[in-house]
Amino acid sequence: MDKVWIIENPYELMHNRKAKRIQPEAPLHDEKDPAKAYSWSVLFWGGGQVYNNQVVKGLSFLSLMVAFYTGTMFTVLSWRGIVGFLRDHGMSVSVFLLVVLVLLLCGLIFRGLCCSNAYHLAIKTRKKRFTGTRSRVFPFLCSLLQPGWGQFLNGQPLKGSVLAGFSVVSYFSIVAVPVVLLAWKDLEPSSARFLVESIFTVAVLFLPLIPFIWIFGCYDALKVSLDGWKKEPLWARLKMANRLRRNQVWVRRVFRQIKRIFILFLFLAIFLIVVYNYFPRRFYAGELASARSWLQTQGVTLLPDLLGRLFPGAIISEV
Repeated sequence: MDKVWIIENPYELMHNRKAKRIQPEAPLHDEKDPAKAYSWSVLFWGGGQVYNNQVVKGLSFLSLMVAFYTGTMFTVLSWRGIVGFLRDHGMSVSVFLLVVLVLLLCGLIFRGLCCSNAYHLAIKTRKKRFTGTRSRVFPFLCSLLQPGWGQFLNGQPLKGSVLAGFSVVSYFSIVAVPVVLLAWKDLEPSSARFLVESIFTVAVLFLPLIPFIWIFGCYDALKVSLDGWKKEPLWARLKMANRLRRNQVWVRRVFRQIKRIFILFLFLAIFLIVVYNYFPRRFYAGELASARSWLQTQGVTLLPDLLGRLFPGAIISEV
């Protein structure tokens, strides 16, 4: 039997080989937006997990959120009744308040970890690197509500995590200071009250830093959202800087940066001169001395002693 040779059309053969090499791309509907995942988790614990199709995990986190806020509201609204119940049963109010503060801090930390987890889960579903949201306004507005939120929207999770950690301490300090002051008269002297006082002292010392953290978070989020090149990885920016250095472009950039730094230092110098000459030092020294004496009458020891060591001249002049 004779063999039959079939000669294929070379053009069709080339076309079929190219078709085999070109594989259809995966549908884009499976990719998630990390900015949306993080934002949903900021608003609702587990919202980002539900967005990432982890419904059971998201609903579990949401139930923890309901329990956390319900317990917080119940403790605040029923404080007098709780104090009476504890005293009637021979329990320590100081220990109870210490547990409440620890749970409050743990809840805020868990909220931050929940947001970060939703962000990184959404990152894993993407084929291309997330370069941040296209909006130039949302990162700034979100940073007004929470430092670090805008950085996550800009695709900078490392910087956002650092600022989010500071935001946890900020929220805790804002809540812990008035809570301890209102509950201090109900606390009996004990080692637990000393720990509560230590937490109160650290929170008070952290309060002056909160405005600077908020301002830096908003400024950085707005600056990065307006300049897309700042969203690139650090290694890519270093390569570009080296390329610009070779092309002598860096000289003009350095001069522009020096000009900005000079204007900033000039503004700070004028601000310090005005504050030094017109700041009402005697008024605030008197307020500081009265606050220190009031804390001493309430039985607080750590913070008044610390204030006396930090501002001895102001305290002595007003006593």
